[in-house]
Amino acid sequence: MPSDVKGFWVSKVTKNKYQNKREKEKSFDDVANEISDIFIKDINKTKQPNKDKLQYLVHWDEYKHEIYNYNGYSQISEKLLYGMQSAIYLNETDQLISHLNQIKSNSSQVRKIINCVCSMLSVFIKTNRLTRNLSKRDYNELIDSLNYEYELSIDDNELKSWCTILRKDKLQLCYELGAESFDNSKKYFEKSLNQGLEVIDLIKQQVDQKPADEYYALLYLAFQYRNLAELYHRLHDISPNEYSLDSEIKYRELSYNTRNKLRQYYKQTYGEDILFDNFLQEYILSLIEFYPFVSDDDLRENIVNSVQSLVEKWKEQIERKNFIFNEINDKATSFMNLGEN
Repeated sequence: MPSDVKGFWVSKVTKNKYQNKREKEKSFDDVANEISDIFIKDINKTKQPNKDKLQYLVHWDEYKHEIYNYNGYSQISEKLLYGMQSAIYLNETDQLISHLNQIKSNSSQVRKIINCVCSMLSVFIKTNRLTRNLSKRDYNELIDSLNYEYELSIDDNELKSWCTILRKDKLQLCYELGAESFDNSKKYFEKSLNQGLEVIDLIKQQVDQKPADEYYALLYLAFQYRNLAELYHRLHDISPNEYSLDSEIKYRELSYNTRNKLRQYYKQTYGEDILFDNFLQEYILSLIEFYPFVSDDDLRENIVNSVQSLVEKWKEQIERKNFIFNEINDKATSFMNLGEN
């Protein structure tokens, strides 16, 4: 059934067979009332003010189909903005931006969110998932696009705040990419550093206003803490008298603690899925990067043991998945050969 709140949705309703016309008419009314009740309960869950925004990442496969099949009525702004990180994790950025470019909407908010998300995704597309440097032209285009304040025409304060945070989060990344791509890297590193510190302040302000955003915020805080640690490391190499190693150590530890809290919460709440695999990889990386700065012997030993056990467990999972894939592939090949015969 179509809805201007949820888009198209489906609900299963079962009723007993009716014996006469009067019972039939009454049954139709009962079905309508039951559908209405189910819809209202479902909407209350969807619009629950304390909803954990990580759910937008968890249910990305469901939400992306609503976005791809946008009918002009369903609410896609939250799903798109809060869930887009899944598209980055799953390497679906090209596919998503292709669909977004085809969407026509009368809603100013939807258009602004789409334009902002396209700008953010372009960072990953133009750099082939951050594996190649930017040309001067691409860099300038990205900076201009990410400096545009799309959020000014958004009425929802929560959506507006996160639009600002995520836009500036990608702007910080662009400045860092500029340091890798062009001369005078210190200038770009310092721009990136200042932008990252601003993003962290904005995230903390948002969590103060809405504590329910805490765990979703950990995702982007973890990115920024690691970025800042890397920036202080590079700036210390360039200008050791100006930039102390203490700052790098501080953000290495924050990155490690934040990623640990995120992966523990996610595992307890949503289990071990493909997103958890990403969080686990990032956590292992944060342990390895923090280790050189740890002086406490017990903590050093704990880190070594944790990295070893987590890597072994992760390796076993990958081998198991590969085994299952190879088994399916072999059986599928045999099946196809049998069909041809």
